[in-house]
Amino acid sequence: MLQFYRLLLLITSFFLLVVAIEAKGENSDSCSALKFHSPFEKEVFAEICSGMAPDYLKMAVGVNPLSNNNDLLIVKGKVKNEVEKLKTKIATLKKPAAQLKFIFDDVQKTFLKQYDLDADFTDMFLSGNYNCLTATILYALLLDELSIKYTIKFAPGHVYLIVKGNDLQYIFETTDPIGGCIELNKAIQNTVSQGMRVAQYILSENQKKQTGVLLENYFIRLNKYDIKGLIGYQYMNLAIQKMNKNDLVSAFYYTEKAKIFTPVDDLSNLSSMLLATSVEKASIESTERAHLMVMLYNTVELPNKKKLITEDFTSVIYSCLLGDFPAPDSSELIYKIMIEGISDNDVVTVIKRNYFETYYAYLRTKKSNEERLAFIYKLYSEDENNPNYKSKLTEEVRDIPYRVQSGAVDYYDSLAVKYPKLINIELFIYQSCNSLVVEAENAFRSNNIEKGERLLKEYADKNYYDKNKPAYCNPADAYSLAGSIYFRKGDYAKAKAAFKKGLSYDPDNYELKRKLKEINN
Repeated sequence: MLQFYRLLLLITSFFLLVVAIEAKGENSDSCSALKFHSPFEKEVFAEICSGMAPDYLKMAVGVNPLSNNNDLLIVKGKVKNEVEKLKTKIATLKKPAAQLKFIFDDVQKTFLKQYDLDADFTDMFLSGNYNCLTATILYALLLDELSIKYTIKFAPGHVYLIVKGNDLQYIFETTDPIGGCIELNKAIQNTVSQGMRVAQYILSENQKKQTGVLLENYFIRLNKYDIKGLIGYQYMNLAIQKMNKNDLVSAFYYTEKAKIFTPVDDLSNLSSMLLATSVEKASIESTERAHLMVMLYNTVELPNKKKLITEDFTSVIYSCLLGDFPAPDSSELIYKIMIEGISDNDVVTVIKRNYFETYYAYLRTKKSNEERLAFIYKLYSEDENNPNYKSKLTEEVRDIPYRVQSGAVDYYDSLAVKYPKLINIELFIYQSCNSLVVEAENAFRSNNIEKGERLLKEYADKNYYDKNKPAYCNPADAYSLAGSIYFRKGDYAKAKAAFKKGLSYDPDNYELKRKLKEINN
């Protein structure tokens, strides 16, 4: 008990450190930011946060990281057997005092073997290890099944039950197997404190107060909790254990779960402190830290936090890119977590800009053309209205002819398939069209008539020609070369058709007019 009390003092000391952080109001029914230690626990919280009728036994079992549905079935079976045994026995006992005494003693004998500060709820059913918290939960569950009214009380470092038996009340002090069932009548008020583990603390703080006053203030009108609140304290115990091991990230997540069950201000303050400290300790290149940063921004009031979050993000991206990129987590994953998790549009806009500029500059230094194009295209496809993305994508398209000296038509075709939104970039359409026309001209110059004809047909099929901009990408010269080849081969009809086709694209083309006039003569 003393050790547990010291741990609670440790929590209090943590609260005193929270001087620059003010927690926002929490939605105690929200599970969106929780991190679960097992599928079974996730299932438990899904039921809690969807507003389903509470299954307190399932909740208590789910706290254990190793628990699953099989464990739940085992525990439920043992609880059911105990309930049936208790119902059968108390039906034979007329006095409430005898009934409650039997309930208290039988549970002690059946389940509570060894006091253990760190014992989990399921430990009672496996090893018999227990503490005041887990034992109180068990008694409360059994009393509910027996339709016996009770109140759960919380003292500094301790929990216990006050159970109603007709006109009298009884204390269930779970950690005292011999004298723990105490009838609260006047005759025993002077001795009740002797059976209470927490009494020594209370008495030391209240030397001048009478026993009756102590009993009234500390045992009957003390803080009241339901079973749900006690399950929250189970998570708080796990958080304390993690804090003792300096695992503040895990402690934070356990505190977040505790808040779902016990949404009190002190837990919110502790959670905020743990969150801020966890961000500092987490690896800067990890997605876990990104998740923590999002939660910090969304739940904690900090001075200049918009500037802090954007500057921090930029330093994270630099670390990812200039370090052992992309291990352990890629900057893209971190970026996604940040923009999808933060609801402040101004901050998201700055994060997007910083990510783009930093990553783009990094790719320029790598001279990785294809990787750079893919990076910009991905951002553009997600936000086509961003002029910066479109401008940079146009720059990358303008650079293609300098990189591709041969096979340009096939290359542009492959880009169009891989990046279909490139058709929104006017320069891409022009360069793709122009590569086809130039390759058609070269085909005819090299006497490769079949290839030239195929390319000109492709030009027509793709509807490249724009009569409002006839000089934009015009195949007239290719048809002029084609007609000359047909003429030399003696196919005058085909030559004449080629010249006319060329003039349909460029009516003022002097060379085509001259050649058509010569063939007509």
